[in-house]
Amino acid sequence: MKKYLSYLILIIIFISGCKIKKTTESDDQISSEILPLAVDNTWNYELNTVAYSCNEGELECIPYFISDAIEHEITEKMDIEFDGDSIEVFVLVNYFDAIPPTAYRTTNEGLVEYGEVEAERDIDFDVKLKVKYPIEAGETWIDKEGFYGTEYKCISTTESMNTPAGTFNCYVFELVDENFLEDEYVRYYYTLDIGLIAEIHHRETFYYNNIYYDIPVEYQNHYVKKITSYSLN
Repeated sequence: MKKYLSYLILIIIFISGCKIKKTTESDDQISSEILPLAVDNTWNYELNTVAYSCNEGELECIPYFISDAIEHEITEKMDIEFDGDSIEVFVLVNYFDAIPPTAYRTTNEGLVEYGEVEAERDIDFDVKLKVKYPIEAGETWIDKEGFYGTEYKCISTTESMNTPAGTFNCYVFELVDENFLEDEYVRYYYTLDIGLIAEIHHRETFYYNNIYYDIPVEYQNHYVKKITSYSLN
């Protein structure tokens, strides 16, 4: 009888443990999107940039600011044929950078970019895993197979970013580029179910005519794009 009770207790503990594990899984790992895809979703950004130049051996830093001019919008959804299947994608337009409309879809791997949408509503396929999700800090991914793939690394899942639209808790993805100097990086900040919050390009030295110039701290972030407002359906 004691032996039977011992087995019964072990079974109850095992079942209870399984239930606890299942119910404590992060909801946003299951249902959230790194970029919410719906027609008429819009995101607006401001942009601060710095141009570097040298004049008679002196580094000059010239800042530029662009406000309320950068708009991203999902204009439509459409069905396309890919790998023998019909799938639904969403068309995102970046009005400021004059990038052609591009098709996206959320999969269990993350946000997938399928390519540019041509005038005839065909897709010029150039498939990339734009953002891997779910993902943990320290994980990397390559956006496409082959020689032209670009590598990214998740360096944080909980970094706070202050913007004109508010303060957001962000996933931070860093471009991995062996040509970067140690003090140089490009980072993308995303918030679940909102999308791209910020993009920052950073460098601490400027190389010109075989000379390295130290960049003042206030000009080291030479490309800073931050969200100012958004509207999601």
